Amino acid sequence: MDPPAGRGRGGFYFDSHLERLRRIQAFQRQGLRLADIHNGLEQGKEAPREDPREIWIHYPIGPGVEIHVCQDRLRECPEKIAKIVRLARSLFDSGGKSHE
Repeated sequence: MDPPAGRGRGGFYFDSHLERLRRIQAFQRQGLRLADIHNGLEQGKEAPREDPREIWIHYPIGPGVEIHVCQDRLRECPEKIAKIVRLARSLFDSGGKSHE
């Protein structure tokens, strides 16, 4: 990664830095090792394209606490997600006391 432009507190990054980070992240999601990611970037390989329309569902649990679930994951196992949400809410309703 190229260093930021400028020095000290005046340093700043360009859009090219952000784009490189996004490419690295896309390669990571494919499960590639760091060395393979580095080689792919050096060879100019295209990072896999991601669907920017990913939808997240937010479940409020308690004051200042939410559970976020990707809609695709919710479709895969709705019963499990519902159990997790109910359990988390019950923990907050009981004042945080353990049910063990």
